Amino acid sequence: MERTEPQFKLRLPQHLKADLEHAAQKGHRSLSAEIIARLEKSFGRAPGSEASSWAAAEIFERVIDRDLRFIDTLELGKIGNVVRLRPRMSTHEAVDQLLVCLATLENITSVTLAVRDGYANYSALSVVFHTEETTLVADSTPLTVERPPRESEVRDLIWALDIRGLLGGATRFRTQRIPQTSDLPEQQAAEAIEGGELTPLGYKTLPEFLALFHEKPVSYSREELDRFFAD
Repeated sequence: MERTEPQFKLRLPQHLKADLEHAAQKGHRSLSAEIIARLEKSFGRAPGSEASSWAAAEIFERVIDRDLRFIDTLELGKIGNVVRLRPRMSTHEAVDQLLVCLATLENITSVTLAVRDGYANYSALSVVFHTEETTLVADSTPLTVERPPRESEVRDLIWALDIRGLLGGATRFRTQRIPQTSDLPEQQAAEAIEGGELTPLGYKTLPEFLALFHEKPVSYSREELDRFFAD
């Protein structure tokens, strides 16, 4: 049977669509080809990337299977300042929202992760993306590692950060848990998430980061990390 490529509908701000059309015309390719080329470029693995067990194509498939309409609300390219991402109450939707940001945002300068007090669970993850133009705050995600399958969603995010070349310096995490920030204005929330001691997130510091999610002390051995990253 002939393999067909998955399709999806994407709503874009008019100015962004015009920019893409101009770039496509300049590059002598279709609008779809231009979007695909930019997504593939954004997932180009950086030298030293360690996420060898997860291909960029798998992230791309995850992204295009989701409803991307929330990107329209961000007005990418001209939002400026600080924007809070709409909360996604399921772990699958929440991580896919973050994957879409990693797929579509150019010029990501830094990422900050923080473990906060959860709602239904003991812990949850907050994320701040910085680009050259804006800051995106995701402080209502239900992502945690307290039990599968939520654990795998955090794993997917870490893999995606690695594929974008953002681990080992550009991505940092708070070394202490933080309270919830969703009731604060966007700018204050970003400052609260990033206002304490930060450590670069890499595979060597990952055990320290993951341990913050647990109510009781947990030491991640090499075997436990292998299980965490198992397919």
